[in-house]
Amino acid sequence: MQTSVGQENETGYDLTPYYMFKFSVRSELTRKYYERRITRFLDFIEFSPSKDTEKRFNDFARSARINVDWAFNKIITFLQFQKERTERGEITPATLSNFVKALKVFCETSNVTIPWKKISRGLPHPSQSANDRAPTINEIKKLLSIQIGE
Repeated sequence: MQTSVGQENETGYDLTPYYMFKFSVRSELTRKYYERRITRFLDFIEFSPSKDTEKRFNDFARSARINVDWAFNKIITFLQFQKERTERGEITPATLSNFVKALKVFCETSNVTIPWKKISRGLPHPSQSANDRAPTINEIKKLLSIQIGE
């Protein structure tokens, strides 16, 4: 899909929010991942159901700049839903954090001023390390006996 930069004006081009979002995310894989997260958000809030991702993103950014309180409320509603899913064990706090990252990058590159500090206070913190440990000798023996068929 070819992305349009925007409308030409006296100073050059008016950069679209979607274009700025694409520009700001270095990795193509991360950008696609973030796009899916933002699309899930837009679907959840039932914003402009359309197949054109670029148009949806641009329209949301435009609406959010006009009414920041509306955008803030929509983001909080979505994240509260995801937080409840975390509490039920459907998703991990790290997954919830990934939704926040995607929305934050998009809003920041679209000049939508959201108080992210207020939002982060209400969210669970993802664990910073895995709950790993080295296997015991008995566990290794058990695994080997299963492999060998003893």
